[in-house]
Amino acid sequence: MRGIHERLLTETLVPELAPGERLELLGQASVSTTSMREQIGIAVATAVLTGGMMAGTVAPSTIYLALTDHRLLLVQPGVTLRRSKVIASIPRRLIMLSGLKRGPLKVRFKLAVDGEPLVINVAFIFAKADGMRFAEALAG
Repeated sequence: MRGIHERLLTETLVPELAPGERLELLGQASVSTTSMREQIGIAVATAVLTGGMMAGTVAPSTIYLALTDHRLLLVQPGVTLRRSKVIASIPRRLIMLSGLKRGPLKVRFKLAVDGEPLVINVAFIFAKADGMRFAEALAG
């Protein structure tokens, strides 16, 4: 993220931060909790149930990630950045990063929360440097 988007998102997040908490990284990523196998299963099932008339798909959501010194915030974009809202807050000490993959145009990794069965698939598309900064910060 650059320039005005970063400034507007920072202004939106400041009221959400605890006293003394500081923002370290901001970024925009595609986030999904569905694996590729599940996506194919959904498409095939809807195609069979509708007699081939349509196939359902599951698309990842584009959200903003904000990493503070205490937690990771998942921010759902609003109509404007000022109307964006925090949809999840995950303490950093509970986050486990795995499956880091670097491609020519994107960085992908998986986030798991200690004690939770849900795995979050994160992809930074066309923002490889941002993705690597998040991965390094969350791994260390």
